[in-house]
Amino acid sequence: MKLKSAIQCLLLLGAVSSFLDVPNSQAVPAFARREGAKCQMCHFRLPELNEDGHSYIRRGLREERGGMAMQEGMDMEPGGAGAVAPATPPAAATARPLGEPLPMEWRHYLTVMGHQTFEARRRAKAGFHPGEIEAWMGGPLDPHWSGLAVLAFDVADGGVEVEQAYVQYNTSWSRRFASLRFGQLLPFAVLFNGGGAEMPLSRPVILKSPSRAENPWAPVTRLRGIEVGVVDLPRWNAYLGVGQPQIDGLMGASHTDVYASAEFLIGKTGNAVSGFGYKGKISESPGQPSIDYDRVALFANAYGHGMKGVLGLLWGNDEPAGESSLSTSGWFALGEASLGARWAGYARYDHARREAPVGDAETTDGPTLGVSCWAQTQVRLTLESQFLKSTGTSRERSAIAQIMWAF
Repeated sequence: MKLKSAIQCLLLLGAVSSFLDVPNSQAVPAFARREGAKCQMCHFRLPELNEDGHSYIRRGLREERGGMAMQEGMDMEPGGAGAVAPATPPAAATARPLGEPLPMEWRHYLTVMGHQTFEARRRAKAGFHPGEIEAWMGGPLDPHWSGLAVLAFDVADGGVEVEQAYVQYNTSWSRRFASLRFGQLLPFAVLFNGGGAEMPLSRPVILKSPSRAENPWAPVTRLRGIEVGVVDLPRWNAYLGVGQPQIDGLMGASHTDVYASAEFLIGKTGNAVSGFGYKGKISESPGQPSIDYDRVALFANAYGHGMKGVLGLLWGNDEPAGESSLSTSGWFALGEASLGARWAGYARYDHARREAPVGDAETTDGPTLGVSCWAQTQVRLTLESQFLKSTGTSRERSAIAQIMWAF
């Protein structure tokens, strides 16, 4: 990447940061507004979810616990992380143990988020991308039923895409319950470990990259199907699901696949170890054989005071009909840290390897570095640079500056 392009990104980040550096707004997106809580109840740093946020989604968008997040989340409100709002005390400021439900009003919500970027890549012209505007809609209908829909509007092309849209049923409003989700969804194990709401702009290579052109499935591919789960907060949860992956333009993607995941929580700060397994098939199409494939992933994450770490590992095999099997493997290590009331940084190292039908295996690895600034509670500015190298190519260098806003 040319030095001029990198400087352009830095100047953009600094200029917008200065322009928006005004006193904190008291308004918050509808999640926190509905619950009468602060952002740090569910977020490590916006939009990164902590264990409170994970449990909130598992319960069907119902608030349920307090204790940890006020110390681990972002401190952007007057009075510091331990302050209690005079009107409605944040649920996370109570002494209730992790996993215990709290009373709440059954109200729905609508949150709108925007992502606009300025991108510069090596040997490519830098430019501004209008990005997407997302609408998050849903909420609990009664103590058992809830729903969620995430719609993404492409500003440049004018199209609308359904990211997630599902209905959820929980058997009880207690620490232990069984759940049922059906619709278009992403497995929780992937969503909570680099495939969903997170601080980095990019996803780990092993989660977003297909194994090869003939099998474009990746762990973050959305499914249309049904999932059942058994939950015992705050100790463990397990899920089993079946669904059809949503892959545009692939004739053989209509096969019904199966997946399973389990997570064990360690301690009271959200530390966890989880496993994820997926078994699928790309049906035969003209000129292409059928492909049976499987993936196994392990994740571990840990929280410290103002810090978070995630380690992810993935293994898998593709077995084309009548041909030899090809393996896929990789890992990523991610660290995040609060650098002040308004600043946070992150670093990730990716390593992904996939075998080729002929010749040597292809390897992609390299670091990703990023820094974020919150000009206001719901306005975030992030600069991220990637330095990835693939077998047989020179190291790719890129820089992205993104404005994220929400209300």
